[in-house]
Amino acid sequence: MTASTAPCATAPANSLAVRHSHVRAQTEHLAQPLSAEDCQAQSMPDAMPASARLSERKPQLIIVSPALAEANNGNWQTAHRWQQMLAGQYAVRIVQHWPDGAAAGQDVCMLALHARRSALSIAAWSQAVNSTSRHLRPANSGSAPGLAVVLTGTDLYRDIQTDAQAQQSLHLAQRLVVLQERAPEALPEAVRSKTTVIYQSCSGRHSVPKTTGHLRAVMVGHLRDEKSPETLFAAARLLSPQDRVLIDHIGLPLDPLLGAQAQATAAACPQYRWLGGQPHEATRKRIQRAHVLVHASRME
Repeated sequence: MTASTAPCATAPANSLAVRHSHVRAQTEHLAQPLSAEDCQAQSMPDAMPASARLSERKPQLIIVSPALAEANNGNWQTAHRWQQMLAGQYAVRIVQHWPDGAAAGQDVCMLALHARRSALSIAAWSQAVNSTSRHLRPANSGSAPGLAVVLTGTDLYRDIQTDAQAQQSLHLAQRLVVLQERAPEALPEAVRSKTTVIYQSCSGRHSVPKTTGHLRAVMVGHLRDEKSPETLFAAARLLSPQDRVLIDHIGLPLDPLLGAQAQATAAACPQYRWLGGQPHEATRKRIQRAHVLVHASRME
């Protein structure tokens, strides 16, 4: 090796190489009493500490809903409202099917609307947590940790009576949620102890003055067999103009035949109006201004 290829051998005391060696030795001396965690890069004094940023990362929660925003129905409104309520503690997303991609691996909790229609996602969650969370399960329990199943009217009054997938969903859920106080009576006795009633709610609205010149009734619900819109059609045909009762009917024609019946009723009965699908806020305003809110159901 020649002198030109080994400059450090004859470098003066203030050379860059000597200074680097000195600084490194001093740094190692200062770091000697520190732990491995202390030696990691630290945040600046005027910035949020790294540990705080990590602690603020919200756990992921998934809501499985058979319907998304474009459906604008009760399932979507429930899912969206609960997403807003939980957003302060969780990073919440709403999907129709789970798993829904790489993010699914970080989910810590699932809220599934519909025991039957979300059955495949419910089963997938149970399978995913089965191997990693078996130690969290009570003895002789087949329930999946972190899984809550929200039961709808069609679940309670039809599907859990006859549908094997819906029945399996009851078994797999760690918690069951129903929306009215008598709903647990429709459930098998074995699952009632894990059932919670959560009453549906909405933001408050002020009462508005209502005319005394007539009574206005409003029915809200997409036109499908379960909601028995024929009940409203028949009621409208019983009314005469002298009764001073007006009916507004809000909902999309999910069943085209029921849509045709709504059109026929409107043509024959001036006191009945079918308004089709309406935005959520517009619907709430019509409910607010009505004297009577009508709910018809073939099963309930």
